[in-house]
Amino acid sequence: MKKLLLSSLIILSFCFFVPEAKAGTVTIDTTYQTQFAGPCNFSQGVRMQLYGTATGYNLFDTLIVQIAYGDGSIDSVYAHVDSNNTFFAFFAHTYSLSGFYTLRYIATALPDAAADTLVIPNGIIYADSCGNVDGRVYQDQNSDCTFNGSDVGVSNMRVNAKQGGSIIASDWTDSSGYYYLELPTGLTYTIEVVNLGGYSVLCPSGGTHTVSSFPSSGNDFALTCNPGFDLYGNVFGGSVPGQIRTMYARTYNSYCASQNGTMKIVFEDSLFSYSGTSTPSPDAVNGDTLEWNFSSLNNGPNNYFGANIRTITDTTAMIGDTVCVTYIVEPFAGDSNTSNNIQQFCFPVRTSYDPNIKTVQPIGIGDSGKIAANEDLTYTIQFQNTGTFQAFNIYILDTLDLAVLDPTTVEVIGASDPMTVNLISATQNVLRFRFDNINLPDSNTNEPESHGFVTYRIKQQPNLPHGTVIQNSAAIYFDYNPAVITNSTLNKIDAFLVGLEPLGDAKEDFAKIYPNPATQLINIELNDFNNAQIRLFSLEGRLIREVGVVNDVTQLDVSNLESGIYLLEIRNSDGERQLSKMVVSP
Repeated sequence: MKKLLLSSLIILSFCFFVPEAKAGTVTIDTTYQTQFAGPCNFSQGVRMQLYGTATGYNLFDTLIVQIAYGDGSIDSVYAHVDSNNTFFAFFAHTYSLSGFYTLRYIATALPDAAADTLVIPNGIIYADSCGNVDGRVYQDQNSDCTFNGSDVGVSNMRVNAKQGGSIIASDWTDSSGYYYLELPTGLTYTIEVVNLGGYSVLCPSGGTHTVSSFPSSGNDFALTCNPGFDLYGNVFGGSVPGQIRTMYARTYNSYCASQNGTMKIVFEDSLFSYSGTSTPSPDAVNGDTLEWNFSSLNNGPNNYFGANIRTITDTTAMIGDTVCVTYIVEPFAGDSNTSNNIQQFCFPVRTSYDPNIKTVQPIGIGDSGKIAANEDLTYTIQFQNTGTFQAFNIYILDTLDLAVLDPTTVEVIGASDPMTVNLISATQNVLRFRFDNINLPDSNTNEPESHGFVTYRIKQQPNLPHGTVIQNSAAIYFDYNPAVITNSTLNKIDAFLVGLEPLGDAKEDFAKIYPNPATQLINIELNDFNNAQIRLFSLEGRLIREVGVVNDVTQLDVSNLESGIYLLEIRNSDGERQLSKMVVSP
């Protein structure tokens, strides 16, 4: 068997044939130059999808898209401009000889010969045979390091194959905890399970397997549950002036032990409010705050507490504005990571709402979505079956830009339905989420149940420079229909947002802050208050208040502040710094 690897080096060059009067512009989108082949899927050939934009043309205008495969073979297909000023092209090819092949794409618009060229040096590396590695990740109930009895497979756990410190391939476990990797033979690999959450690896000893011969089966990981709990959440939805839309709030627990708690949603903007309807209904409504009590929440498969909240946006809201809610999950006491118990989620006000949409948190500041470097990004892809019959199978392709996002850090947060996820490109940067046998009803038959989603978290590439743009979109496939392309999210690195260090940089908490949330006063107790300074910032980094500390207990009046999340910074005389999130709910 042969293997196929896509080089991680992508070079984009633009070639324009400029006539006297050029009507439009053609651009190949590098993030959608996708190969539908894993590292060892060569026997099925190579299938490619190319996506681009063509502006300044009429609907259904024609382009010729050409590909040179690097082995002397060339193919051309016709593509047409759609209503979104985009075009697609699909290719398939089989290589007969081992080697390194440079791919070259050219997209040319027939009306005016405007063109764009994408060249990928060593885009195909055709090497020798491959073998498979498989195993199971499971919760070992009796700690005997053998899958038996009441042991339970753990889904959506990422398993990496590493060689020389580099990740060669990854897979996520399915609903039974099973994973499967195909790897080039002749090398020795370390197999590891990552993003353990509330688990620890009980077996194998040392937490990893070493594999050098193929095929290799039974590379299991027995997990044991850590004590405690970690509650966190996600909120996604949309905002259109004058319309009632559904906002989805979800709470998760990354630990095994069941936990009771309360989920709160605080509406921060008078232009964005609760319409009075939610499924389930809130257990309490206190002004702009909705509360739900939940019980026995653990990290079981597709396990979450959720509320589908009907919201309304005021007609005076301006397109491009941002509306926000604050998410709070309690209890704080005993939670292993309280930094994610309070979060702000924001949505742009749009002219219309597309149910097949991709959102990012943090949304960032301004039209360019300004964020800080090294800040984690959480993406949610929402989809809806707006056809006339149920969708049996749905899959999503999400191509990650290697220059700005680190695919090795992808962590699945949650999904509406059971699904599998893997990386299908040889460069390990194309995520595929598969909802097999989802049987999603169409919106005409059952509108509330016609929706679905998947959420994942990813890290930026380290220390991106000021001005770096991070864009991301996804392609959603309903059965055998053409892809539905979502909007493109946008963030931009801004080194001047907040002159603060990240949360959690202090060696230990030297200040006690209460209550949180606060309505009138915040109390700050300091062990060493000599020359200490307290500063309160908005999440955008705007300094709101600054006071010097003269007593061991200082009170900060927040009664005149708007509801929302704030950053409270305290620096003591030793130069130590504590930064905390505060919720103000007057």
